[in-house]
Amino acid sequence: MNTAVERMEPKILTLHRPIMSICKYFVGDYVRSQHYVQEVQRQLIAHEMQFLNMAVIGVYYDDPRTVPAAQQRSLQGVLVEKLPAKLPEGFEALVLEGRFLHIRTTDPQKLGLAYHELIEYALANNLKFASPEGKQIATFSDNNFAIDIYFELLPEEA
Repeated sequence: MNTAVERMEPKILTLHRPIMSICKYFVGDYVRSQHYVQEVQRQLIAHEMQFLNMAVIGVYYDDPRTVPAAQQRSLQGVLVEKLPAKLPEGFEALVLEGRFLHIRTTDPQKLGLAYHELIEYALANNLKFASPEGKQIATFSDNNFAIDIYFELLPEEA
């Protein structure tokens, strides 16, 4: 049994190589995110579009503590090596590139804590986010699971 304590540390990083994804907008309970991603995957397969296996992205626009489950808005998708020239109707590209405040957790139960750590770090360091929602990327490989959370930062003022 692994008894190591996970240490989550926010850090500022610059993505020099973009993280590209194909996503679709959903309204409904965040608990159903896995089903939304599977729907995206099925539709992309039907359009013969390739995507990375075991790497998904989610953007959650609402606070589930205050917004009813049926009204929760999210963008769900899959990572890709390369964006196609044309996306199927109803899909959009989401590209992460530039400066971000980032944190990683390997425990889905610690997502709330991860967001708290990011916000506290941003406040303590006077960092400004480009938008209020973080981008969550979940990856699975060789029995390893990780969730990376990225908040895009506004350019530094001179």
